[in-house]
Amino acid sequence: MVGCYEVVEKLIGLGQDVNCLGRKSVVPPLHLALYCDREAVVELLLRNGADLNLANATGLTPLHIICKTEDNHHLGYMLFEITNKLNRHVQLEARDNVGNTPLHTAVVNNNMKLAELLLRKGANPNLANNKGETPLHIICQGYYEGCAMARLFFEIIDEKSQKVQVNARDKLGWTPLKWAVASLEATTNVNLLLNHGADVSSFVFPTERYLDKFVKSFEKIDSEELRFIPAVRAMAIIEHLGKRGYKLNESDIEKIMPFFEKCKMFENLRIP
Repeated sequence: MVGCYEVVEKLIGLGQDVNCLGRKSVVPPLHLALYCDREAVVELLLRNGADLNLANATGLTPLHIICKTEDNHHLGYMLFEITNKLNRHVQLEARDNVGNTPLHTAVVNNNMKLAELLLRKGANPNLANNKGETPLHIICQGYYEGCAMARLFFEIIDEKSQKVQVNARDKLGWTPLKWAVASLEATTNVNLLLNHGADVSSFVFPTERYLDKFVKSFEKIDSEELRFIPAVRAMAIIEHLGKRGYKLNESDIEKIMPFFEKCKMFENLRIP
């Protein structure tokens, strides 16, 4: 059906329900067209009454599906353009079976253009999924090289004068700041969070187990200098936290020192 525009057009002309499910399918036609990136068919279905908020068996709406693929931003723009012309409403805060909104889905898949579109269209940045994670928690888990998603997120939040819950805790009790520190590759995220009100008074340093995950990504690097990167970033984070009043306690030191040793930070030190 989704492979031939003329066939779909003919079926619609014959009165076929655009939201019907096939005998062996639980996937709505609009979802199929989106999965196959059939832009013309998507537009045809939308203009003929396809339910743009209809969820599939896993709770994904068409907007969720669009947000799953980085190259699908053109479909997102088209969806909002058509719905505006037809005066139809897109549910920005629809949740799938694990509680993710389209914004969560865009962030998880590093889909910056659609994350920007959703935020500018009014998506709530503070909604949590079933794990208690807001989009900001996910951003701060260190999936994004250069922290571009975090910069974009806060840029739009600031432009719209929105309030974002930077100290929200997920079901592990972790704040976005704790995730940013644990990821180590997201030193910029730490600064962004601190500049937007992240609380250091109740901050608890991540355990060595979480820090080790980042060290392992550098273990196969031949360059001795590059192997120091995790330790250097950890030192930078400690400095950022210290400037905001955080003081390392004995428990923190017990977590950090084994980490530094694994980074071989002290291996080549010479004591005169």
